[in-house]
Amino acid sequence: IDRPIAALFDEITFEIGAEVDVIPYAVSGSAELAQNVISKLGNNCYCYILQNHGALSLGKSLDQAWKNAELLEKVAQIYYYALTAGKDITTLPEDAIDQINKMRKS
Repeated sequence: IDRPIAALFDEITFEIGAEVDVIPYAVSGSAELAQNVISKLGNNCYCYILQNHGALSLGKSLDQAWKNAELLEKVAQIYYYALTAGKDITTLPEDAIDQINKMRKS
């Protein structure tokens, strides 16, 4: 995959962020891959897709990271189904994302 998964649900946006970004490919364990990850952390999301590797799930605790991984799996599956249906994908309105982001920071 080479495109991010946008905010589809309040729950996903509140828990993992507004966009599950794609981290460009680099060889496993390389400094380049580490730098690619670091370059994406500014989007304040707890989940990422490492291109040609898999998912990366973060959290303030191991339990939270695990929950975020489950939420990522949920949103990725629904996003996949939406793409295969050939329909436009409806994302959350920008004002809703802004409101959720404010709630996440408090």
